[in-house]
Amino acid sequence: MKRALLFAMAIVTSQPHLTAATLPQYREQPPFDLKSALGTTGDWKAVVTAAAGPAREFDSDEGPSQSRICFVRTAPQANQCAYFKDLFNSNLTFQVFSSFNVEPLRSGSAPVRGLVMKAQALYPTGQIPETAVWVYDPRQDRFHLVSAVESGEVRIFSTGRLNGALVTADWHRDEGEIRWSDHRRDITLYRYNSDVSEAGYVKMLEYTTTKKYGAEDTSTIDAELANIEAKLP
Repeated sequence: MKRALLFAMAIVTSQPHLTAATLPQYREQPPFDLKSALGTTGDWKAVVTAAAGPAREFDSDEGPSQSRICFVRTAPQANQCAYFKDLFNSNLTFQVFSSFNVEPLRSGSAPVRGLVMKAQALYPTGQIPETAVWVYDPRQDRFHLVSAVESGEVRIFSTGRLNGALVTADWHRDEGEIRWSDHRRDITLYRYNSDVSEAGYVKMLEYTTTKKYGAEDTSTIDAELANIEAKLP
């Protein structure tokens, strides 16, 4: 499932149904220096407080997760926070942090770099990959969420015909197919746009592949590049 969401300040919610066996443990990740990575005004840092992976089976309905990301600065003091459950519209209990990376989102006369966060929402029999991308606006001295998607594959392009594109690929499960069947893929392309009131990705293309790929294939976007470029509007 794919979702692109606007950034919103998060509100703390309680978890009255959690038991001692399912109560997630949260740990803070070392702050990520955004001044050196994105050239921010002041010493902005990204701090994640995320659930540690559960050690045993759990009830995924006992949620939602309280994992969150905050952009913080001490002088002058400022912060922006959002819970993973709001970013990805997920009620799963366990959402764990994977990584931060600064990636070029678009090259050319107006190049853009973004902070890319990878996470995973866990349930008893599997996991849902999550990817969120922010850009820093020096004029407003704040961070804008430009994409938040739940997709098995996510590629950001900053060169060639796909410059400024974010592409996702997800299983398209036809009737009668099971988990280990070969599947077609739903391909979606979003184009980065900085000319709107707040920068973001705009959906430009969506199609289902004619070819079926193995259930564990993780390079289907690369395999579909010729088709993606041929279908560009």
